[in-house]
Parts: sequence; C-alpha cells; structure tokens
Amino acid sequence: MKMEKNFNPKEMDENILRSVFKDIIKKIKKKPVGFFKLKKMNRARGMWNSGDDISIDHRREIVPTVIHEMLHDIYEDNSETWVRVVESKISQIMTTDDVFILLKEFINKLELSKNKKSYYEL
Repeated sequence: MKMEKNFNPKEMDENILRSVFKDIIKKIKKKPVGFFKLKKMNRARGMWNSGDDISIDHRREIVPTVIHEMLHDIYEDNSETWVRVVESKISQIMTTDDVFILLKEFINKLELSKNKKSYYEL
C-alpha cells in the first residue's frame, strides 16, 4: 500500500493495517532464500540491513520482529517510532491464520547454516 511518509498510525484502521500486512507477505515472497538470517544479537531483536537481508535474534519474539523489520524494508524512510507503532497495531489485529502465513513465508526464506550442526543432527 502506498502511503505518505510517516502516515499517522492513529488514522490506520483495520482495513489499512490488513493491507499493510498483505504487502509484508507479498514482499517476503519476493525475497531470495537466505534473506532472513538467524543470529544471536546483543541489544536488538532484529536488524534490517538496507534491503540486503534481515537478521533476526531467534531467542526473542520472531513474529513481531519479522513484521517490524519488514516495515523498515517497505517503508525505509519512516521513523523508528512509526515502525514500532505500526508493528504493534498489526500484531494486535493478526489472526492465528495470519501468524501461520507469516511464519510459513519466513521459514521459506531461511537458509540453513552449512557450517554448524544443529542439536537434531548431533
């Protein structure tokens, strides 16, 4: 959905938020495998790296972090405050089906690390 920079989140009704969520899913689908990288991070839950990839701390909340970092990817000129507010509003309106769809698309864009063994493989 095309909107003005830092469009007032208070004016975003459920229809607008659903449209933004759909844009997030569409954008994830267009990303290459390996776009999302899982890694331990000290302070942040996630990090948008100028559209090249997104790092996610797998020890923290994945769903809101994916939403947050994808908002940076889609609306890269918007403020951190705007992204935080819109992330929260989208999280509040998401259904369990929405969570399933988001996680499915997120997992499709992960790439297993080739140099580390998982506990499953040990």
